[in-house]
Amino acid sequence: MAESLQHSYGIRHLIALIILFTATFATLTTAAPIDVSPNTSSLIARNGQCPSIDSMREHMRKRGMPTASTVFYTTPAEAGDAKGFAEALTPPGNYFEDFFTFADVVSWADACGDNVAEQEKIVLRASIALAREASGIAYVVTRGTPGDDSIWKMREFPSLQWNPRITEVHRFDLDTQEYTLIWRGGDAPTGPENIV
Repeated sequence: MAESLQHSYGIRHLIALIILFTATFATLTTAAPIDVSPNTSSLIARNGQCPSIDSMREHMRKRGMPTASTVFYTTPAEAGDAKGFAEALTPPGNYFEDFFTFADVVSWADACGDNVAEQEKIVLRASIALAREASGIAYVVTRGTPGDDSIWKMREFPSLQWNPRITEVHRFDLDTQEYTLIWRGGDAPTGPENIV
């Protein structure tokens, strides 16, 4: 799912745009205090680093992380596929964009300052945060078998397996319309717990 967000919005293009706006406004205005009011994303910037996974988890909790199923996706499936699948569940499930908006991503990239290496971790951290906050049954919507280097395989799936609130993980292949149980709570995790 996160690959699609990076692809769709072009994180490097976004970063360049943010730097351009920051430089423009810095030359036109004087320094002002940082707004830390509750109506901002209120994520913690760590000395020129982007918000942490734990900060993003707190952001999700403030938005009211429900206990319904959480739906992930991996390319070539898209966010719209995950959204449609989540809405068809009974009760309806949730997916990435229910908790992280484009405005959030822009705000977090701004919090990273000029640290491009940290900016590139925003989607990875948000994906791991979603997997760590999920509960019950999780689904991944695919088209075929996910690649070994996908965010799903490297970050989200391992994080779900280390999450004690996850009872099952199912893959739904949009091409074949088949469900496959790929992990059950109590099974040994297939990979290390992730940090970014």
